[in-house]
Amino acid sequence: MNINKGIALILIALIVAVVLGGGYAVVKTNPGLAKKLGMEKQAEKKEATKEVVTYWNSYTYLSTESGILPDITFRYPFLFGDKPTLISSRNTNRPERISDNWGGLVDFKSAGVLRMEFSKRTNSESSFESYVNKVIAGGGGWSSPKYFQAGNYKVARLRFSSPSHYDGDVGWYYVELSSRDILAISTGGDSKYLFDDDVNGNSTRDKIISTIKIASITTPVVFTNKEQKLISVSKEVLSALKNKDYQRLEGLVSQNGLSLGKEPNVDYINNLIAKNDVSEIPKDTKVYFWGYTDGKGDPINLTRTQFLTQYIYSGTVDFSKAPDVAVNKTLGKGNSFNTMDKAAQNGVTYVAFHFDGFDAKYAGMDWATIYLVFDSVNGEYKLRAIARDNWTI
Repeated sequence: MNINKGIALILIALIVAVVLGGGYAVVKTNPGLAKKLGMEKQAEKKEATKEVVTYWNSYTYLSTESGILPDITFRYPFLFGDKPTLISSRNTNRPERISDNWGGLVDFKSAGVLRMEFSKRTNSESSFESYVNKVIAGGGGWSSPKYFQAGNYKVARLRFSSPSHYDGDVGWYYVELSSRDILAISTGGDSKYLFDDDVNGNSTRDKIISTIKIASITTPVVFTNKEQKLISVSKEVLSALKNKDYQRLEGLVSQNGLSLGKEPNVDYINNLIAKNDVSEIPKDTKVYFWGYTDGKGDPINLTRTQFLTQYIYSGTVDFSKAPDVAVNKTLGKGNSFNTMDKAAQNGVTYVAFHFDGFDAKYAGMDWATIYLVFDSVNGEYKLRAIARDNWTI
């Protein structure tokens, strides 16, 4: 009898503990019991908290506050709060002693979940990489730099190589500006809030910096007459692709034929379409091999029409309206094999049309670029290749 009472008391204690704990363990280990206890909703709520990092807010640190920096806009996870706190700047709570290059300090969440400090540096070295290497050579136990692209800006990330320092979340980002000046951003905070922030480069702060926009110093690009002509022909190509007007597209193609690629790799041999066959693309039912899918690595076997509409110009993005256009310059940078810059050095001419993103919740990871490669024939530009680039796994 006493034994039965003891077992009953233990069961009651377990049920109370599980209820107070949200029922998560029970749902995972004994869904039948969880259903009886009515805990599915609680468990679903707890599971849902894993998705919060997908929502991002936007913030602009104004030049009127920094005094020496342009407006700096970027996105950040909404868990860091709806509005950051400006701790100090040249115009708010200005410290008594500040250096000439100091720009301000912003706190995301009052507990110091993430703190960002801004400053401006002058690059007197021969290149951006040389400047970064000089910083490392100055001491401090920095790790090797990690370079990545933030829109049109090259970024170098430095971290302390010591694990103890890393746990303190010491990190600097150096952003190369068009004026050759350097925007330096120091980041620190509570590591438990900086999701996926690890030494392998899966960093929330990297994702934040990758969304940065420095609008006030971005000067309009002035194209030469030759470049304007090239861009004009490029827009004709984009219009033909958008409208699936392959007869018109054929007239814009080089006598050497047209090559298609789902990555920004100039390759005139594989997937080559003869000029006279371009207008016949809709009638061609033959299935061709185009490479492998990102992530899974499945073979891509499609007709030319299918490949064009699925991988080159789907119609969901109108590249003729892209905000960023460049001649012989790559826009956007991901994990794909990109040979465009090297090709330009070898005399290849190309135009890039780029969107840096479409939906804020993806924090810039939904960027897209199309590259149009041209032959120059008697002063006229003829399309030689089309390649796409976007964020890949």
